[in-house]
Amino acid sequence: MANATEGTHMKRLPKGKRAEIANAICERIAKGESLRSICEGERSGDNLYGYPAEGTFRGWVRKDDALNTQYTRACEDRADVIFEQCLSIADNNEGDEHEGEHDHDHINRMRLRIDTRKWMLGKMRPGKYGERVRQEITGKDGGPIETSPSTKLTDFLSGIASRKTS
Repeated sequence: MANATEGTHMKRLPKGKRAEIANAICERIAKGESLRSICEGERSGDNLYGYPAEGTFRGWVRKDDALNTQYTRACEDRADVIFEQCLSIADNNEGDEHEGEHDHDHINRMRLRIDTRKWMLGKMRPGKYGERVRQEITGKDGGPIETSPSTKLTDFLSGIASRKTS
């Protein structure tokens, strides 16, 4: 349940301060943070800027075309950061071995971290990072698809044609 005062402290901000906060939020998103983690920092005491509630910020984005464009670009940049994180995780083999043995729990955890990021990328930027599925339809034994007019359709069209000539 949302707090009754959630986001209300931000409505009294001067427009310049609101723009400053929005810019700071978009910069953090572009560096890979989620909007939720940024805005929840307010409640945990980590937020020195006095960021709005997540819903309040989304309202700002909906009402301001320039901020909407900035936020969209920040989210695109975040996807690129997440892609780079996948490479870093994959290239880092630290912790893969423990006392000379492969640490399968650690390896599986790293695999999960990469798979989660890959899934997110496919949702965030499907055109750039999504799986490309190509479907080919062929006829019997891989040959061309054979088409033939439907008997019912042919009869129907013949009936229409014969009525016009009558």
